[in-house]
Amino acid sequence: MTKSATREAADKVTFTQAEVTAKDTAARAGRKNLIINGGFDVWQRGTSFTNNNSVLFAADRYATFSNGASTTSQQAFTLGQTDVANNPQYYLRWDVSTYASGDRVYQRIEDVITTSGQSVTLSYWAKAETATTMVPQATQAFGSGGSTAVTTAIDSVALTTSWQKFTRTFTLPSVSGKTIGAGSFLEVGLLRFTTSYTGYVDIANVQLELGSVATDFEHRSYGEILADCERYYQKTATASGVVANSSTVYLAVQLMTEMRAVPTWSLSHPMQINDVGVNSTQSAADFTAYSSTTTGTFSVLGQFSGLTAYRGCVCRQHGGGNTPYMIADAEL
Repeated sequence: MTKSATREAADKVTFTQAEVTAKDTAARAGRKNLIINGGFDVWQRGTSFTNNNSVLFAADRYATFSNGASTTSQQAFTLGQTDVANNPQYYLRWDVSTYASGDRVYQRIEDVITTSGQSVTLSYWAKAETATTMVPQATQAFGSGGSTAVTTAIDSVALTTSWQKFTRTFTLPSVSGKTIGAGSFLEVGLLRFTTSYTGYVDIANVQLELGSVATDFEHRSYGEILADCERYYQKTATASGVVANSSTVYLAVQLMTEMRAVPTWSLSHPMQINDVGVNSTQSAADFTAYSSTTTGTFSVLGQFSGLTAYRGCVCRQHGGGNTPYMIADAEL
C-alpha cells in the first residue's frame, strides 16, 4: 500500500459515524452551544457574591439557588495549565457553607420550543473540595399561563478533587399539546445537591448542544458573549437628560442591545445630578422607568430638588462613593 493510500485509510477511521454526523450538524447550524457564557468570561455584576436563602445571579446568565449560605466567585486558571482542555481562562467556584437539598447552579435557556423532543448533550468540567455526587436535571417551564413544568432527570456525576470532563446525553419531552406562555425556558441545573455537603465545587467550559455527541467546546470572542448576555442584563455608568422642573428630570439611557423583554430598571448606588453646578444627590428609590421598550433609548424619570427647569443635566458619581450604574434586567 502506498503512503497516500495508507493515510487515506487512516482518515476513514478517524471518527465514528455518530461523531461525523454531530460535527456536520454543528457546522451547518453555526453556533452550537445553547449555553451562553459557557467559559465564564463575562461577570457584569462583579466577581464574588454571598448568597443566603435566595436566588442570586453571579457570572452572567448563571444563577445559584441556596437555602443556606454560599459564596459564588470567579476563579482564574493558571496560565499554561493542562488539567482542563481548550485553554479556558476562568471557572466558577461555588462554596457552600450551609447545605440544603435542591441547592443548585443553573442557567435558563430562552424558549422551551427549541429543544422540544430533542436528544441533547450536556458537557462540562468539574471538581470538588472533597468527593461528592451531583445530580443535574433539566426543567421545561412553559411561561406565564402555560402548562405545568416538566422535569427530566440527568445521570448523576461523581466529582473528585481533580478536574474531570462529564458528558451526559438525555432526551427532552415534546411540547406537543402543551400551552406555552410568555417567558418559557429550559432550566439546566448543572451543579445540584441531593446529599449533604460542605465545601466548594468548581465548574468550567459548560456546553449544551443538540445531538448525542459532545463536540469540542465552542470558543467565542468576549464581545460576542457580552452582547448575548446583554440581552438579559446590562448596565451603563452614564446618562444625560433634561430638567423638566425643580424636582423632575427625564434621563435617556441607551440600551446597548435589544433585550429579551421590557427590563426592570434600577440604580446600583446613589448618584448626583449636575445641573450647571447644582448637585442633587439621590438614592435608587428616587428613580422610576416610565417607558416600555426592549431596544433603543430607555427613558427614566428622576425626582430631585433645587434644579432649574429646561436645563440639560448629566449623572455622575456621588462624592467618594461607588460608581452608580443604571441597570436594566430582563433575566428569565
